[in-house]
Amino acid sequence: MDEQSLMPIHFEPDVEFVDLFLPINISSAARAKAFLWMIFHYHEGPDLANPFADDHASRNPGKVPWLHRLSREEQAQENIDPPEELEWGRKMAQARSRFLQELVAGGELDKAARTLSGSSSHGSSLHGSRYSNVGHRV
Repeated sequence: MDEQSLMPIHFEPDVEFVDLFLPINISSAARAKAFLWMIFHYHEGPDLANPFADDHASRNPGKVPWLHRLSREEQAQENIDPPEELEWGRKMAQARSRFLQELVAGGELDKAARTLSGSSSHGSSLHGSRYSNVGHRV
C-alpha cells in the first residue's frame, strides 16, 4: 500500500502520511499518536481495540486520532530544548570531537609505528612481508 492509498483511508483530506514526520502545524504529540495508531492498526490488526485511538478515531473507524492543529505561536513553542539540554548537547559534541581527534591521532601513531616496523596497511601490503605466504605453498 503506498502513501497515496493511505491518505484517504486514515487521514483527513489536508493531511498526508509524510506529514507525521514533518515540523508542520500539527502537534508533535498528535503526530506521534497517529503514527502509533497506524503501527498498531497494521501490526495487530484493525479488528482489535487500538489503545492509541481517541474519540475521533472511535467515531470514525479507520481514521487516525484527531490531529490537533497548532497556531503559529504554539508551533514556535514546540520542541524547544531547555538550556540544560542544550548544554548537555554541547558537552556531548565536545566529547565526540575529543574522541575522534584521539582516534585519528592514535591511527596516525599506529601508522607511524607500522611504517617504522616495515609493515604497511595499504593495498600493496598483500605482497609485503606480513602476507608473503598467503596463497602460496611453502
